[in-house]
Amino acid sequence: KQWLKGIELTQYDYFWIAEADDYCELNFLEVLLPAFDDEKVALAYCQSKFVNLKGEIIADEVDYKRKYFSIEHWLSNYVVSQEFEILNYLSVINTIPNASAVVFNKQRINFSEIEIVRDYNKAGDWLFYLTSLGAFVDNKISYDISLLNYYVRHENSAYISNYQKPELFKELLHIYEFVLQNYNLTFSTNQLIFKQIYDLLLWYDFDFTNE
Repeated sequence: KQWLKGIELTQYDYFWIAEADDYCELNFLEVLLPAFDDEKVALAYCQSKFVNLKGEIIADEVDYKRKYFSIEHWLSNYVVSQEFEILNYLSVINTIPNASAVVFNKQRINFSEIEIVRDYNKAGDWLFYLTSLGAFVDNKISYDISLLNYYVRHENSAYISNYQKPELFKELLHIYEFVLQNYNLTFSTNQLIFKQIYDLLLWYDFDFTNE
């Protein structure tokens, strides 16, 4: 809800959601903003690392992606269509793990469509990317391999507070339902999605004996 309120108040074409747990290199905007020279780019993002309070890298988003895809897609800069990105990658998992690694083009977002994220408290960022990119059929996404963004994980961080919560699981299922209803996915992508749902069931370790 705070994201949507902030976006409504923005006065310029581009916005960046810089959250409290995050920080970036001084040239973050200098590197990402030129992507919008292509007016069809809806969002541009960079490589991001998870760090502890000492600034030490503790998790790598590439390792997470490697479990599902060939990581060659993220080994160099790219600009691709929203359709290509969603159908092959963003429909399976949230491949943009940190919102503050992203700059958005307000002119390429349909605000009536992103309103559906208002009721999401745990996984709304992923749905926000999907609806933002899908707002126009010719939208594009830009990625820069430069490591310019950092997300601090600590005991009070949003990631830890959401960890293995049933509410998060329910929101993820709703997002998969949204993806399956709105995109004509390949058989292999569907397989990856259902594998992820299965893995989530194992990860949450739900007891269905009393359901």
